[in-house]
Amino acid sequence: MIKLKFLTNRFFFLFLLLAISTIQSCREKCVEANTNLIKVKFFDALTLEEDTLAFDRVLGIGAPIIADSINLYDSKDTLTVFNLPGSAGADQAHFLFERTVGNKLIQDTLSLTYARTLELIKPNCGLNEIIRDLNILSHSFDSAVVVFRELSNQNDQINIHVFIEN
Repeated sequence: MIKLKFLTNRFFFLFLLLAISTIQSCREKCVEANTNLIKVKFFDALTLEEDTLAFDRVLGIGAPIIADSINLYDSKDTLTVFNLPGSAGADQAHFLFERTVGNKLIQDTLSLTYARTLELIKPNCGLNEIIRDLNILSHSFDSAVVVFRELSNQNDQINIHVFIEN
């Protein structure tokens, strides 16, 4: 009888420990999913120094999720780094940058391709879309180069350097 009580207490203790650990794992916070923002940094083509620009408009063009086009930035946004959204529904994204120099309207384009994969974060947290293998399909700037091919949540991780003459 003493042995049976000892075994019952032991199983109860193991069951209690298992239940507590299961509850704790359910309470864990979901980790932050990767961003789908493509970080584009601008440089002066002559001095190669960072350039702060105010475009009249920056449009995302033809992305299936966001209709035909969407205005991402306008002239009140003066920035060095522009965060452009990758499309969750396609393996490419297209952007139009409009700026006025003097009385002349300048339109530049940037078309990108990338690979998308889905990854399970945790069973209760959902899926994370990972965008990698970023490439420039075409552009009309003076120069543009991919410097980091995978999108990241790190604020200082720039994906593309664009060089323009002012």
